[in-house]
Amino acid sequence: MKRYTGRLSVLGIIIFLAVILCSCGENIPEPEESELSSVVSQTQVFTCSGTWEITGAQQDGLGVDLESVLEELGGNMKLTLQKDGTVYARIKNASMDGTWSQNENQITVIISNGETVELEAVDETLQMEWGKVTLIFEKTA
Repeated sequence: MKRYTGRLSVLGIIIFLAVILCSCGENIPEPEESELSSVVSQTQVFTCSGTWEITGAQQDGLGVDLESVLEELGGNMKLTLQKDGTVYARIKNASMDGTWSQNENQITVIISNGETVELEAVDETLQMEWGKVTLIFEKTA
């Protein structure tokens, strides 16, 4: 009889501890999804805002001649990502404007003509797919 009672006591203690541990987590409010994303977005916007210029290009992971890529593109390209979410792009004598947003390392630019361009923040660069070539931008200002 003592053995049976001893097992019940140990089982009772285990159940008691489990109930206490489970109830502790209920009092901690989970942050709302909007609270998390707004903090991340604000931090990211300030990190990626500034002027970015093409400094390199790759195809299939290998560097390609930047001068020939710029010639195909129509000239050097600069992107200015403003902290207020607006963007200004300049290729040679042509310019475009629009808006931009960031979700983690993905940057979406919506040009005023409705066209969308995707960039990716990689290390200290922004990268954009252009056909089979990856354009690499570095921050200048």
